Amino acid sequence: MNHYFDFRSRFGKDVDLKDSIEDFINKINIFLFKPMDDFIGRTYTDTPTDGRALFRFLCIELVLDPDDVLKDYNRDPYRHEVYIPKLRYFTENDFEKTLVTIEIIYDFFNNSDVYDKSKYLNIIDMSVKIALRQNNDIGVSYKDGKFFPSGAKELDEELTNKIHHWLNKYPKVKSLYLNALDCYAGSLKNDIKRKDVVSNAFQAVEELTKIILGNKTLSFDKNLDTLVEKLKLNKKWSQVFHQYKELSKEYGRHSGKSDDFIPAKNDTEAFLFLSGIIIRLIVTNMEDGE
Repeated sequence: MNHYFDFRSRFGKDVDLKDSIEDFINKINIFLFKPMDDFIGRTYTDTPTDGRALFRFLCIELVLDPDDVLKDYNRDPYRHEVYIPKLRYFTENDFEKTLVTIEIIYDFFNNSDVYDKSKYLNIIDMSVKIALRQNNDIGVSYKDGKFFPSGAKELDEELTNKIHHWLNKYPKVKSLYLNALDCYAGSLKNDIKRKDVVSNAFQAVEELTKIILGNKTLSFDKNLDTLVEKLKLNKKWSQVFHQYKELSKEYGRHSGKSDDFIPAKNDTEAFLFLSGIIIRLIVTNMEDGE
């Protein structure tokens, strides 16, 4: 909590969610975007090659034409230089746009051959961690350059960070679940990705079930009772698994990009967490039985 918020709390003035989100954005602007603006450079002709590459990569990932961005930003006919817009030009101090921009910048450095790129990745990680220290839960957690929906701190740890450990024995399942997490991150800028979250998360559970039961042909709903018996669960779990399957069918039954058939953000988050809980239940029960 910063000093201003601490002062307000001592005088009985609540710090609301809007305050916390604004504080997050301000800290990102100061601790991350300012050094990134310096890395990119100010004028296009004098910008280092890596800085120019980051600018163009950011534009393309945001589905913008870099040349059009430069033209729009440099409308002043009296300017003799072509200036590159600062990162706040893209985010407009909007929360989700800020998150997406951070992910794009991380992706650029993580997959580049920029000199001392580990330094820049560390700047990103540390800036985000500092900015996330808020009096309120602002709805996101952060791991390896990606933002994920936040719930209870312990739940976030179990379902995002520890998934790497749980599924090391099941690489295909791990890949599917991590794809679901990546799709969730992508859904912050493209709602249709929510359908991919549901699809990948369910496929991860279904694939794990097939591996555990040694049955590569039967679908999840055909394996429900056998799975419950194998894990020595209460028989009521068959009903839970059945409803989980029906939920996945409801979200996935409609094709196309109509907004009517895209799961709501909260529904998508809940399905992702539920899938992680089921995976954890299966894996831990199998380990306990070994």
